[in-house]
Amino acid sequence: MKTAAIVTAFIGLLAALLCWDYEVGRPEPPTGTSEKIPVSYGGIVYYFESPTAFGVELSSFIKSHPDLRVVSVAPLDSLGHGSTRGYWVVVEKREITK
Repeated sequence: MKTAAIVTAFIGLLAALLCWDYEVGRPEPPTGTSEKIPVSYGGIVYYFESPTAFGVELSSFIKSHPDLRVVSVAPLDSLGHGSTRGYWVVVEKREITK
């Protein structure tokens, strides 16, 4: 189970890097999607562009997606400490028991 979570997180972050738009300094949204927060990259990787409201946005996202579990969170900061532009969040499906 732990190995599967690590592999899922690695694949998700690799997919996120492949979507990166180097000219504008942020991820390129998938074709045919609106730029809403968070931006979904296939339902397993999400990008939250607002670093100051990240906690509120992530909390709201978790409440509205009870079938998902957060596996990994990675900041996007190309300039070092204090320059975070957003966060990558990798999720996986989980079973909901009632």
